[in-house]
Amino acid sequence: MVGKAKMTDKKEFKLEFLSEDDLRGFAIPYCQEKNHIQQVAFSTYHNCLTQICFTCKKIRTSMKEMGITK
Repeated sequence: MVGKAKMTDKKEFKLEFLSEDDLRGFAIPYCQEKNHIQQVAFSTYHNCLTQICFTCKKIRTSMKEMGITK
């Protein structure tokens, strides 16, 4: 179904650039220990790991910053 997503909270997500080691060694385990709601994906095309933590309201990625519009 295609439609508009409705945000229940006005707070926006913060984008953070981390190394893959920092994501695997700190960020993902930290949120797991705190029982945060999160989604983690690995892009074979971009060769990067990305974590979206809905509790922290953060997107953490090992994708290189160049090419990403801020």
